[in-house]
Amino acid sequence: MNITGRFALGDGLVVLLHRDDGVMRSRDERRSLGRRLLADAASILFGVDAADVSVTARCVRCGADHGRPVLSVRGQSTEGTASVSHAGTDTVVAVSTGVIGIDAEPVVGSADRPVAIRTLLGPWAAQAADGPEALEAWTVVESVLKADGRGLELDPGRVHVEGIGAGAGPRGTIDGTGASYRLSSTVVDGLVVTVAAG
Repeated sequence: MNITGRFALGDGLVVLLHRDDGVMRSRDERRSLGRRLLADAASILFGVDAADVSVTARCVRCGADHGRPVLSVRGQSTEGTASVSHAGTDTVVAVSTGVIGIDAEPVVGSADRPVAIRTLLGPWAAQAADGPEALEAWTVVESVLKADGRGLELDPGRVHVEGIGAGAGPRGTIDGTGASYRLSSTVVDGLVVTVAAG
């Protein structure tokens, strides 16, 4: 597998980026690629062979094979959590010993995206400039919702962020929950990537 980037927030977290060949894959192919990449990340984090890692998912609403990924090593559940994001033809994954969510968006795309993002996210994102700054606002929200475990089943407008762009360690919260997530965003290889760690 062509893993073109590996970066981390610190101990207990592995993030891998796979740059594809520019060919858009089917949903099943993308899911399979994401799971192979998650197995590779888990093998790095837990010091095991990737072949010993199993990645499954089960939607809580419909029971289908999609939703939040669940890791096991040699048939045993792990302490780790996993998250995956497909951005165009690229895939980014995070595996952590704590709660984790990841999201990525390609920098190149429709010029309408920043306006739609600011409208959807509300007051805290209203000042986000076009381009990577607006995309960062969206990836922040998606990563927090993934870390929560419910994803876009929750209204993205329930996510509140403080300290973004201030360099003081931005944090995200969701209305009605006591959880708080540490946020880290970067632009890598034309992707805006955000990791939310609980």
